[in-house]
Amino acid sequence: FEDVEEKNGIPEFDPSEIFPEYRVADINPVSVNLEFDQYGDLKRSYGRTRINNVIDQVLEIESPMTIDLLFKRVNSVIGIGRMGTRIQKLYDSITRKKTRARTAYLRGDTISKEPIPKLVSVRISDEEDRPFLSIPIEELANASIILIENTGAISEEHLSKNVARLFYNNSRSGKKIMTKMKKVIRYLESNGYIERDSDGLILKA
Repeated sequence: FEDVEEKNGIPEFDPSEIFPEYRVADINPVSVNLEFDQYGDLKRSYGRTRINNVIDQVLEIESPMTIDLLFKRVNSVIGIGRMGTRIQKLYDSITRKKTRARTAYLRGDTISKEPIPKLVSVRISDEEDRPFLSIPIEELANASIILIENTGAISEEHLSKNVARLFYNNSRSGKKIMTKMKKVIRYLESNGYIERDSDGLILKA
């Protein structure tokens, strides 16, 4: 069966026909004066308010998402080409305040406008929409479960390759993708969703 997977994909299983496409927030550019004082705060407080509003707009469309992708989206909207230390600290400060106020929720590297469950909905995307490495672990875990449901026992390697290829149009299987999927598999095992038998990874009964 693994040979069939490699050559022809999973028979009668096309996630793009089942799951919605990932929506990328389309936000008009926002002007922010990024002049900092000696304490590392913005000299003009309205800049912080504007950044907070951009974060809200991105989360409204794209959450749950990884926090690194959120920050990249914000950089794009306000015209920042490179994430410096002061910008990083500013974004961290804003998101911390939002999580304390429960206007945003953080679970590991995932941030959302709603509380984050252990598994989140799958959204079909490609590298242009969001890099594979910036997909929340909770979503990759759900995609993995769905794939195992449709294939039965599967090896780590084939699970990793097929999640990337079928759900996220990524036919590469480089070290970074495999490392990310190893974390996903550990996450699934530690939360009691899958186990191993002599044929590979299976859903836990």
